[in-house]
Amino acid sequence: WLENASFDRLVRWIDSLQRQQGVRVGT
Repeated sequence: WLENASFDRLVRWIDSLQRQQGVRVGT
């Protein structure tokens, strides 16, 4: 799928958006 580095960046980006919405989801 994606490289680990790209996937990690994607996860951090999504986590950042969730924090802005006040939502805390663990993956």
